[in-house]
Amino acid sequence: MAEETPEPNVEEPVEEQSAANSGSLNVKRLVMLIGGILIVLLILGGVGFFLLMPKTQPAKPVDEKQTVVDRIGPRSIMEGVSKLQNIYKERTGRFCHSIQELWDGYETEPKGITAPLAQVLKEEIDGTNLFVRTIPNGFEIALRQDPTRWLVYSQSGAAQPKVSTQETDGPPPFGLVGTAAPSADVKVQELVEFKDPLGFFAIMLPGGFELDDGSKGQTARITFSYDSGVRMTIKAMEVSREWDPVGELAVKADQIHKRIVPAFAEFDLAVTNLLTVEGATGYEMGLVGRESKTGVLTHSFVFGGEKTTLSIALICSAPDGATLYEAIVSAVRDTFSVDEGPTALAKKSARKPREAEEKKEAEPEKPALTPEQIAQWNEAKTLLKTSGIMRSGDAYVALVNDRLLHVNETITVSIKNKPFKFMVTSITVDQVDFEPVLTASGGDDRVKM
Repeated sequence: MAEETPEPNVEEPVEEQSAANSGSLNVKRLVMLIGGILIVLLILGGVGFFLLMPKTQPAKPVDEKQTVVDRIGPRSIMEGVSKLQNIYKERTGRFCHSIQELWDGYETEPKGITAPLAQVLKEEIDGTNLFVRTIPNGFEIALRQDPTRWLVYSQSGAAQPKVSTQETDGPPPFGLVGTAAPSADVKVQELVEFKDPLGFFAIMLPGGFELDDGSKGQTARITFSYDSGVRMTIKAMEVSREWDPVGELAVKADQIHKRIVPAFAEFDLAVTNLLTVEGATGYEMGLVGRESKTGVLTHSFVFGGEKTTLSIALICSAPDGATLYEAIVSAVRDTFSVDEGPTALAKKSARKPREAEEKKEAEPEKPALTPEQIAQWNEAKTLLKTSGIMRSGDAYVALVNDRLLHVNETITVSIKNKPFKFMVTSITVDQVDFEPVLTASGGDDRVKM
């Protein structure tokens, strides 16, 4: 009997194949599941990032008026208050001893200063940072620079105004009504004003310097040297370029920190600040020497104005000059102002004669008096009876026809019901001068007789 060939056992291989297929299917499902989860996570992450991401704000328009306000410095503040004092004196015959009274006069009749400057003055007054007082034949202005330091402007008579920095223990050099600060131990540093002949800048510095003007063409180079080993050089030129003080300061500071600049390899950076002075923005860097440069101090300022670039290099090489060095650094921060430069200065100079001629042509002719009119005015003048002259602050006032009069005030007398108006032009210790005021179609005209 033939041996039967066993049938191949197909059941086991079929089971193994099914298991293999099932495993493959599970792996695919797992991969798809993981992929789906990852996609969901990516989507959710993107949405979350979008929701948490800071929203980009539209660029704010530049407030040109605020920019002008920000660039008004101590120099313009002092000049503005001086103008208000002169206007006040024209109206009352005397200078004002109270900053609030001076401001109230401006608000009553706003004139003499620009609106941005008026805004700055109001802020300084409200912040108790600005004071005035009267002195013999003049006035003083005190402007706070920091908690203990004041910039003081003094004007007396026809003398050149004086500017100084005064350091107190906190209070102003004089109080609200012009009295001296009783508790202040005042340290005074007199300042001298210098204006660049090319019209790039102006500054007020401690006196005692020797000046070297190395300017060439339309490029300024002015050096101020002091006996105490302190020297400062200011360079200025007209140039049109993009000015980015923030970026430039960051680059310069990084170069100094990394010792890339050979000239400053032995200096440590001690001060970095962004600055705004009148007419320009910029930055400053203060460095202290080490190793072979120990004891040497140097400070640099860089400013960019409209079509103007200026740099200031200050160095102190002797220990005795450290105090003066700090005073000059403060003077630059407080009083440096950037002007338009020689091109603009030349244009202004060319306009002045033309404007003067136009003004002359526009002025109406003053009325002439006939001999008969002169006789009438002289008779009317005899009716002005001065019964007393007294001193009020830094000026004189006169009692005329029982009226108390200051310089530039008027008084009217009558002859046969005809009025004659006079203006007080000057008052001295023993005399009052008057001039007739004739009313013409264009307004009042003073006529000297």
